[in-house]
Amino acid sequence: AVIKPKKALRLDFFLMHATTSCLFLNLFVQSFKKKENQISFLKAKFAIDLLYYVARGRPELNLNYLLNEYQVSKEHSYSDAQNPWLPLVDKSLTHRDEHVPKAIRSLVYAEKFDNAQGKDKLPYLKIAQMIMDTLFPDDEKDWTHEGIGWDEYWKTVEDI
Repeated sequence: AVIKPKKALRLDFFLMHATTSCLFLNLFVQSFKKKENQISFLKAKFAIDLLYYVARGRPELNLNYLLNEYQVSKEHSYSDAQNPWLPLVDKSLTHRDEHVPKAIRSLVYAEKFDNAQGKDKLPYLKIAQMIMDTLFPDDEKDWTHEGIGWDEYWKTVEDI
């Protein structure tokens, strides 16, 4: 998501694929027998993701806002659920665009992967909740297909 002060959140359709590709990345890497082929594949994947990022206008990634200021809607917080991922995944399946459940599933996978690696935990659940807040109700909201890193695009986005 790109966060601009006093503007509605926007999610880039093309950059979303950098997230959803994590679902098959490990499988592809492991299919290469030689370590140098695995490394070459990962370098190519990174280069493609970087190309998309630059082509979309190098949108600012505001993790500080996400961690400290973004308030998840009550509709998608599921704070009373034993596992808040379950109702989130369930609701994502109702969206008309199949990319929404893929994006949510990718974040579930990323959280499990980071936990298994003993990494510092990123706010994957909060990111997923923000995706849901940004794309529901699905008859009114959708991914952005414009370059969300470009200032010209943000002139067309409504103020909040």
